[in-house]
Amino acid sequence: MISNIKQGNSMGKKLLMEFDSQVYSIDALKRTCCEFNDNMLINIITNRKRYIVAIENVSENNIADVEKSFKCSLLDNQIRIDTEKQFKTTRELILAQAFAPCENLDEIVNNLDI
Repeated sequence: MISNIKQGNSMGKKLLMEFDSQVYSIDALKRTCCEFNDNMLINIITNRKRYIVAIENVSENNIADVEKSFKCSLLDNQIRIDTEKQFKTTRELILAQAFAPCENLDEIVNNLDI
């Protein structure tokens, strides 16, 4: 993972971060960017092996904080996505039982590919 700081426009600095596309999904990256787009301009550049995130208008005195928060949030979002995939079937069973109790729940569970 590469981080870089460049001179941005008159409003602040530009933070460049590079992430491996084999580790992080584009969905996790988009979710994270959405959390940070309140007062910063964010651009994502992709290719098959990496993502480059450019965040503009970062004030000079909080660049390290923005970088740290972004990376932590990205990891959190990726873990959420992985967990959603891993436990999708279980979650659907719980919701089905909660909203429409099934008399044949044992039969449904036995027919699942778990």
